[in-house]
Amino acid sequence: FSLDEVFWAVRRMVEILAEREPLVMVVDDIHWAEATLLELIEHLAGSDLASPVLLLCTARNELLESHPSWSEGPRQERIVLGPLGDDQAGLMVEALLGESGLSPAIRGKVTAAAQGIPLFVEQLVSMLVDDGAIRNVDGAWRLSDDAGEIRVPPTIHALLAARLDRLSR
Repeated sequence: FSLDEVFWAVRRMVEILAEREPLVMVVDDIHWAEATLLELIEHLAGSDLASPVLLLCTARNELLESHPSWSEGPRQERIVLGPLGDDQAGLMVEALLGESGLSPAIRGKVTAAAQGIPLFVEQLVSMLVDDGAIRNVDGAWRLSDDAGEIRVPPTIHALLAARLDRLSR
């Protein structure tokens, strides 16, 4: 099969799927996609489909370094998300733990170290739970009495490496 035939077949499949009701297609992490997949997505986005289709792609900013004009075509919109603010990261901590009872200083350490990266916030909270620095007491998360000084890894890479090092073989 030629690439044109494959693109036509995928487009036709999308149209058939969307005939009965609107279709939402989500393609996640396209910053890791091969060039052919990106071409297919651009082909679908540029097609005048007979059925209602929303094509939603997520990517890190690295995609724009290699494809600066990505999502600038007709009927396309690029939404760039910046890092979370400290207030938003604090809300995320509360959403993960509920009424945690964490001191503002500790919450501040987590939000400052996370630098607005949601994955970092989530992994820092998980690390605190795994390390026993915070414990669930009677349905609420509390700072452990023996927590001592809480150390926060300086980067997401350091945090993930530290968490991986703690895994058993």
